[in-house]
Amino acid sequence: MKAICGIVEGVCGLICVFIKEILKNAFGLLRLDQPLGALMLLSLVFNVPAAWDSWLATYSSEVNNCREAPLGRFVQVDFLIAVGHIIFAAYIKRQVFRGPPPEDVDAFDAPAVPVNVDAEAPMPTAKEVGTRVKYLTLYDIGFCTYFFGMIASFVYQIFGFSYQNQCDLETWRPFKATLLLLIYPIMVLLYIPCFGCYYGVRAGVDVVGEAVGPNRQAGRTAADAAPYVALPSAPPGNVVPQAVQALRV
Repeated sequence: MKAICGIVEGVCGLICVFIKEILKNAFGLLRLDQPLGALMLLSLVFNVPAAWDSWLATYSSEVNNCREAPLGRFVQVDFLIAVGHIIFAAYIKRQVFRGPPPEDVDAFDAPAVPVNVDAEAPMPTAKEVGTRVKYLTLYDIGFCTYFFGMIASFVYQIFGFSYQNQCDLETWRPFKATLLLLIYPIMVLLYIPCFGCYYGVRAGVDVVGEAVGPNRQAGRTAADAAPYVALPSAPPGNVVPQAVQALRV
């Protein structure tokens, strides 16, 4: 009996640890103070409703019974596209925040950050963020694949509007999913220059701080090391009365 209780306790402990790690990573992805936190939030705002509407539309009889256009298959693909947007946003956010794997340190030109489940990874500097984003843009296969996939998904949504016009639908779920997935790439394109400007300014501020910091510290050190020089003492007590007496005369 004790052996069975020990096995159950061990299994429950593993399940609790697994759930804890899932929740920890999920809440970590939603942190706006981390790089690309706004992109993750933007992805959730647009793609979660799109995935929900397209998922429910797959069970709609009027969507599946439309013979004028392949609308049933279209909403199924839309569901996969929405989920793909969310997964990629989480992937690139993690890559930029955590850093490269150890084998890519030289190509990444940034220190690798080991994954430690007991402690959070250190917040990267603005320069490190810029270097990591540059590496992902130029060398990451997943980013390259997703870039062309996003363009294809944008064009695919335009065909979706045409499909829906050919079908006499009473439900608005396919339309809402299509509209959200059409707007999302546009919002990402608007977000990219804002992200670049923000971290560009931060990198400049860091450079100025690094240049000014040593000089300021050197000045403080020199001031602390300088010998103390006392101010001249006050004149003798009889000097002032004699000067006053001379003025009276």
